[in-house]
Amino acid sequence: MKTVFSLASAFLLAVPTAMQADPVIDIHSGSDVVVASSHIRAAPDGGTYISGISRPALGVSAPAQPHLHIIAYDRDGDILLEKIEILNRSDFIASHYAPSPRASYTAYLPVEASKIGKVAVIPHSGHHHGEAKI
Repeated sequence: MKTVFSLASAFLLAVPTAMQADPVIDIHSGSDVVVASSHIRAAPDGGTYISGISRPALGVSAPAQPHLHIIAYDRDGDILLEKIEILNRSDFIASHYAPSPRASYTAYLPVEASKIGKVAVIPHSGHHHGEAKI
């Protein structure tokens, strides 16, 4: 009976950890750049990778200075950190070899995924306003 109680208590202690939801990705729209996909995965060193694919908006040939603002929030909604990920403009140029141009991105966040409640991915083109916090 003691073993059953120990197993039951171990299960109850493990449930809150298992029930923590994965971080939510909030993808915003941009005028010249569109985020087509975004994924979160844990890094081996305890940080977090945000990666995905972006593409030019419909009717835009190659946006000037394309970049992403990535903002990580904790589970209470407070900002943990902000990062600006610069995209390669030449990836957005359509050609015979790339009729549907797209640019992949990977941003490293030095925060454990379990501490992140939401990540906002906001595409921009042109000069970025201000500096990233990391």
